[in-house]
Amino acid sequence: MFAENSAGAPLRGTDLVELLNCPPYGLTITTLQDAAGKTDFYFRINSLVPDFTAPTLAEEIVLKSFNLSGKLTWTRTVKNTPLGTIDATTSEGMLGFSDLSHLQTLSARVQVRNGKTGTPEMSQADGKVLLRPDLQVTGWQAPNSAKVRQVTKSELQTDQSSGSALQL
Repeated sequence: MFAENSAGAPLRGTDLVELLNCPPYGLTITTLQDAAGKTDFYFRINSLVPDFTAPTLAEEIVLKSFNLSGKLTWTRTVKNTPLGTIDATTSEGMLGFSDLSHLQTLSARVQVRNGKTGTPEMSQADGKVLLRPDLQVTGWQAPNSAKVRQVTKSELQTDQSSGSALQL
């Protein structure tokens, strides 16, 4: 750190920032529904604090949905879900449901074990059920060969079964 005192004299130093009472894990969710109404609930747990490793088991997952007046309309609790490790600090899991609706709001709470102390840690996230962009390639047209740096025209035909908007 470089600074000046009130007289304009230069100051130099270093400091360490230590996070206190910060939750060690963060949760993100994505919920995608296909054209047949099958919904996949994907969740990812990230270590937010250095030296914490990704959990390998979600001990409890509680999913809830409320209507506009705050009344509980849907709930599921799943225990002991194995998690796949993405890297040393990130793991993810997936659950499937057939009784969710497009744009339904979900509140998720996931409990995992603290990698250092062994105590339970709860993470929470909210999201909506979105349509899965289900694209199927139905045709492909391209030249058989091309020269280096030659501009060519290629065409890809797709069929979108869910009716959701395609964004490229």
